[in-house]
Amino acid sequence: MNRLTFIIFIFSGLYAQCDEYDQFQCNDNDNCNWVVDIQYGSCSNLGSSSCDATSGCWGAYQYPGWYSGWYCAGGTYIISDNSYCENSEPTACSDIDTELECNHPLDSFDCQWVEDSETEIVECSEFDNSENGCNNYPGECSWEEEITYGSCSSYDQGTCNNVPGCYWDCSSWYTWVCWCLGSEIITDNVCEGEYEIITGSCMEAYHLGDVNSDEVINVIDIVELVSIILNAEYVINGDINQDGVNNIVDIISLVNIVLGVN
Repeated sequence: MNRLTFIIFIFSGLYAQCDEYDQFQCNDNDNCNWVVDIQYGSCSNLGSSSCDATSGCWGAYQYPGWYSGWYCAGGTYIISDNSYCENSEPTACSDIDTELECNHPLDSFDCQWVEDSETEIVECSEFDNSENGCNNYPGECSWEEEITYGSCSSYDQGTCNNVPGCYWDCSSWYTWVCWCLGSEIITDNVCEGEYEIITGSCMEAYHLGDVNSDEVINVIDIVELVSIILNAEYVINGDINQDGVNNIVDIISLVNIVLGVN
């Protein structure tokens, strides 16, 4: 009976969500975020009948100068304040792409890097045009320089001397007979071998019952779990019996944990 009363109490308090909080309550709750939505008006647009009645504005006289006479001073005033409190949505571990960031997240999440069961084998040839990229995988990829030779005879004078291994030559007997001689040196750099990519994903490190991952299991976790169930969502640390779903059975189990009932 006590457990039933406790669960009913939790359900009744569930709807005290962020959107019902004032600014002080909102800022005092780590799960909520205060959104400022204020529309302002200029006091200078107000007439004498409404100027003094508007907070932040007042009537004044100016003279002498380019303008002399009465005006509404004070800068701006609030036309409407529609600021509200909403549920905050911090970056989840699943949004982190690299192992380094996962192990040192920038937020308060406790994350862990989980490697995939299968690895990907990649050919080193993707770094054929990048010696630095090839050298990033020592012992797996190796940078090789392949040299081949071709004929220089097809080049004209303007090109010949600019091609490694070629030179322009004129006959000592017939000065009007010239041609491109030599063997063109062709260098082809390749990255040989293959390397292994170990992929993975960043997941929240969880403890059963600690639904909001604050490292404390208490009534707040029960409230969070009820909300998750009502929204047809799923969190693994709220799946107390590890059956792949969040339901009333998990709520009862979590209540038992909070109450210290075995």
